[in-house]
Amino acid sequence: MKKIVMIMLLIVSTLVLTITPAYAKETDINDERIDVEIIRDNTVVEIKHMKDWRISHAVVEYAFLEDGINVAQLGTISVKDNKFTVDSKWTAIKVHQVKRLVGQVYYTHMAQGKNTIGSFANVKRQNIVEIQTVAVKTIKTKILTGMSPTSPLHKYYEFYFKFDKKHDKLAAIDASYVIEKKWWFIGTGKENIEKEISIYDGVFMSGYVSNSIGTTFLPTPATESVKGLEKNTDKNIDANYVARVSGDIGTWGNNYTISNFVILRVKYYLDGEFIIDDVINNPTSPQDDLNYLQSLVEQIKKLIEYIQGLNWSNILLWIVAILCIPVVIGLILIIWFFIKIVISSIKLVFKTIKSILKFIKWVLIPNKKRR
Repeated sequence: MKKIVMIMLLIVSTLVLTITPAYAKETDINDERIDVEIIRDNTVVEIKHMKDWRISHAVVEYAFLEDGINVAQLGTISVKDNKFTVDSKWTAIKVHQVKRLVGQVYYTHMAQGKNTIGSFANVKRQNIVEIQTVAVKTIKTKILTGMSPTSPLHKYYEFYFKFDKKHDKLAAIDASYVIEKKWWFIGTGKENIEKEISIYDGVFMSGYVSNSIGTTFLPTPATESVKGLEKNTDKNIDANYVARVSGDIGTWGNNYTISNFVILRVKYYLDGEFIIDDVINNPTSPQDDLNYLQSLVEQIKKLIEYIQGLNWSNILLWIVAILCIPVVIGLILIIWFFIKIVISSIKLVFKTIKSILKFIKWVLIPNKKRR
């Protein structure tokens, strides 16, 4: 019995691990890219693609001649029917990202393929920097959002990124993302958020911790805060900064997800000067569903360990005893059924004998004597 239960649990956990990719890989956190081909006709650029997407904007890097120097800037341009208008003086164009509208929410996607017209060789970028987000973590705290032991726990997300441009101090980043509130696993609404994440601000969580004496739950007020932006101290992640974001939805606790996180601008100091750069950043999303599956695997492992630690000799005796109860009851019913048949048969025999005696008496004894 023990071996059968363990084999079943191991099969389930193996299947889950097989269909669950490894956590926090770069291929897992990067959102879907789009293959495009851009074609220019004077001042009109068409974005050709095979997706059934409603593209609303394009994040475009464009080069032009300024005071005899080729320079490049970054801009977000409106797109209609997969076309947008450019300046005739632009010598080179590159579509880095597209924004698409899904319902009432915008999503950003990196563009790839034939997404460049002209050459950016020997072009000087003006306040443009490319930043790579290399890992995402979902951090679940021990702070309950309510006074009930079943209240949701607070959580927040960590986005690890590389900012390699020369600077003295990173002060803040502007980021956009999509937040979706959920009821259990059912989405109840999405919203675009754009906010500044600063080294001076952070994620603040207020609620209760779970203390108990025996079976009595004693909620204790508790708070926790973490910096919104700081240098990375995790040696296992190749990044120099980490940004933290929460849902800021109060009693919803962890019943939300954040996706399509994109860094838009960086604000930093260099030689005493405050600088703001536009950012080209790969959109990323935490893998909350994978976390849930891995949590399920951990629970299965704990259950297996618990089963291994049980006294199976006593448990098997109880199982046998429980299984024997209906068998014994069934045997008693069968025996009682046969006893009833035997009793009924005996009664029938006696009734038959009595009837025969009555018949003989009626035949042999005259009527007068019978009276």
